[in-house]
Amino acid sequence: MEWKLPVHEALLTARAAENSIYFVSANMCHPRNNCRSLIIGPDGLILQASELGEEALLMADLDPRKANHAFLHDDPAAMAKALAET
Repeated sequence: MEWKLPVHEALLTARAAENSIYFVSANMCHPRNNCRSLIIGPDGLILQASELGEEALLMADLDPRKANHAFLHDDPAAMAKALAET
């Protein structure tokens, strides 16, 4: 099941980035679980992550201005601005 870890994380980070949203994935702490708990930023970068099989509390400072949903709007200027952010 170890092969699923990068696949799960790639799917979750892609959803956050393509929608310009924060994404939180909370998973159980179990030896056979195949996905960590994650806090992902609107740029698709993982802000916090648990270790597989270890109980943890994840926390992160979030800036709501970065979660702009630019790709959900039919606004070329907003889309260009979101793509230009680093």
